[in-house]
Amino acid sequence: IIFYSKMPVQSAKRITPFLVFFVLGVLTLVMVFKGLKNLHLDLSLNHALILASEVGLVGALISFLLVNRIKSSVPEEKQDEHIDPKVEKSMQKVLMHLRRVKESTTGELSDEVTKILDNSEIISNQLEKYTHIKNVSTDYLTVEKIFVYLQILSACFVAFAHGANDVANAIGPLAGILSVIKSGAIEMEAQVPLLVLLLGGVGIVVGLATWGWRVIETIGKCITELTPTRGFAAEFGAAITIVLASKLALPVSTTHTLVGAVLGVGLARGLNSLNLSTIRDIFISWVITIPAGAAITVIFFYIIRASFS
Repeated sequence: IIFYSKMPVQSAKRITPFLVFFVLGVLTLVMVFKGLKNLHLDLSLNHALILASEVGLVGALISFLLVNRIKSSVPEEKQDEHIDPKVEKSMQKVLMHLRRVKESTTGELSDEVTKILDNSEIISNQLEKYTHIKNVSTDYLTVEKIFVYLQILSACFVAFAHGANDVANAIGPLAGILSVIKSGAIEMEAQVPLLVLLLGGVGIVVGLATWGWRVIETIGKCITELTPTRGFAAEFGAAITIVLASKLALPVSTTHTLVGAVLGVGLARGLNSLNLSTIRDIFISWVITIPAGAAITVIFFYIIRASFS
């Protein structure tokens, strides 16, 4: 829709408000429709749809105004390489006149004109190729610049999905333990205290600040080459998958889902665009971590039980 159109920048500007509307609308709908029970805010489906549409429309309007302020620009380091389009037309006229001269001459003069004509054709082809690549590259750079802001939005969506699923997986057992300690019985549904939710939020922030950069580097740099457009596609696809899984009460992994999304973006460009050695290491880690986690848990369980027996 964007990169294969004749005017990719204009296509990106047209589609951006719709993407913003969809992202903000889905995010708002997920939050307000049976998603904020701890804040005693449980809207009906109709009210949730209306609110989500309003938020999406406001975001789409703001994005429409902002994205139209972005102008196509050439990087500063390439400004001195600017070639006037008239130069290419002038070169075509030169070739035309040289061909006429070649047809009307003979002998050594004809040979010299032929050499000049051959060199001129090479220069003309280089000019034509450079001008085309330069114009396309400029448009693509502008499109990527637009999608930088969309990727920030999709990254926020992934962060929300991560909190809704992975952090919930982590604090779920803790909430169950606290419920047993308070009531002295195992309940089918344990209420999650606000303090436990806060603890989960602090934990994810501390984890990101300490060891999170390693995972960021692996997913963002080592699997395939990512640009803002590719990153937006991967993050938005992963976020939708995780949010749907959360709504279905399925404890999926944000990391696994996001890695799959990045793999999908890479496969769309061909198998050669993927770093197969990194992918191999990731799959090996997936195979190892599940039994390793189970084995370590069993060991600690027996140690704790032996300590209290």
